[in-house]
Amino acid sequence: MPIKKYANYAVFGLLLLLPWQTRFIFGQVSLLGESISLGVLSFYATQVVIIALFLLAMIFIAKESLFAKYTSPQLVALGAFVFYAIFRATQVWHIDLALVHLAALGFAGLLYWLFTQKVVDRKLLLMGVSISLVAPVILGLWQVVFGASGASTLLGLAARDAQVLGESIFTLGGERFLRAYGGFPHPNIFAGYLLVGIWCAWRLCHLERAECESKDPSTSLRMTQGLLIFLIIGLLATGSQAALLGLVAAGLWVLLRPKGEYKLPFAIVVTGITLLSVWVGDGASFIERQDQYLAFSQLFEMRELILGAGPMHYLFELAIEQPGLNWWLYQPIHNSFLLILAELGMIGAGLLGYLVWPNLKQMAQSPYFPLILAFLPPFLLDHYLWTTWSGMVIVVLLLVIDTKQENH
Repeated sequence: MPIKKYANYAVFGLLLLLPWQTRFIFGQVSLLGESISLGVLSFYATQVVIIALFLLAMIFIAKESLFAKYTSPQLVALGAFVFYAIFRATQVWHIDLALVHLAALGFAGLLYWLFTQKVVDRKLLLMGVSISLVAPVILGLWQVVFGASGASTLLGLAARDAQVLGESIFTLGGERFLRAYGGFPHPNIFAGYLLVGIWCAWRLCHLERAECESKDPSTSLRMTQGLLIFLIIGLLATGSQAALLGLVAAGLWVLLRPKGEYKLPFAIVVTGITLLSVWVGDGASFIERQDQYLAFSQLFEMRELILGAGPMHYLFELAIEQPGLNWWLYQPIHNSFLLILAELGMIGAGLLGYLVWPNLKQMAQSPYFPLILAFLPPFLLDHYLWTTWSGMVIVVLLLVIDTKQENH
């Protein structure tokens, strides 16, 4: 079928582009007179591609199948969430920043819609996510080995140098080494994307093994196994504790395969050990997180918890409630769930949770459950899955790779 063929070509091309940060910056919101990375106003090139593909899908895909999979309650909840989020965005100090963030959420929603259309081949989705990370891993390894990389407006790359203060580094023998950014805004975000890529490559290995008629591994299987190892090396180069321990947690689940009544206790124990390892692994990080949770508990009265501070306005509320600090000390709470609650309130967070719950429920009952374990540390110990475009893309990929079983 020509439409399905061309649709899959388009989706595969989009997947190859998603790891790159090419964008048009048209403004900057400051905090205490200082420019902050979370205050950049921009649109990404991949968002333009998403809009174009959405419009093409509306033209060429049969209208009756476009929204057939969504129930009436889901559509009502989506409409309520959009109305509420826009309403809250118009009640904050920096309306432009709030609306840009909501626009990114909208693009993420369109991306989810595109990837869940029936014409999209599941195996191609797994391949696209895995292969798209080859070039970023090569760049990341270059950054680790040589300690620097150049800038590129076309690819959305910022210049990196291990000797510059503020860069994410690790030290070995008293020498500074640059952590692998791979073109992403931060190594932790790169690590989160690699977690998804590693899982996709692992699933591809299973599919290739199932399709192999002989006992000897096929060339395709060997190449996929090599890709899996390559992506794991890339994850190690990011130096992300949360992502690495998330991978270990998922790996333990896959290896031990707990069954029946042992599943929930096993998941709780593995997650607890993983989170505790990250929390106590770095004394400074532990103290910072304690301070962030204390600030969160003191910041919001009941009204604020119900309505929220507004999209991307947690920092500004924090600066008002805790004046006198240096601007760089104001940080989002490193817990995506609590940050969503703080900014959208119980109303917005509840509606958003209702919308994603069917996917999470399906993942919990499928071979993809280890992905939930793998991403609990990033969700509970960082904020990028909510505050950055790359983080939103990662969440979409998490939700769609098990929307239905792969075509095989």
